[in-house]
Amino acid sequence: MTVPPAENLFGKRLTQLREARGLSQKELAAKIGRHAGLISKYETGRQTPGEPEEYVKLILVLGVTPAELLGMPPGTGAIENPGLAIRVRQLSEKLAPAQAPAFLALLDAVENLVKSGTPADPADPADPADPDL
Repeated sequence: MTVPPAENLFGKRLTQLREARGLSQKELAAKIGRHAGLISKYETGRQTPGEPEEYVKLILVLGVTPAELLGMPPGTGAIENPGLAIRVRQLSEKLAPAQAPAFLALLDAVENLVKSGTPADPADPADPADPDL
């Protein structure tokens, strides 16, 4: 997909971030497992990453947040831990269809725990429901 030059904010931002880290297009491409021509296409707006994983690879290699890569203001709800997002996606892709509801229920439970402000201490194995502890 070609992006009009005036709207190629992603390409401009990618160029700025790459150059600020002293990387050539070829070096950045090698680090994300792609060819240099693809980086050129991204930067000139002739193409944009087609898969979320491409953005994640760029984020990890460039050491930026998704918001920084996309030029979004801080606090816009962007994923701050792309590694976690990748892991959740990988796990979800391995699930059998019958396992998906349980996985979603687990994620909902984690979300509720976070919203409740209950501190999670994995080093504390004590189960408050166990009267022997």
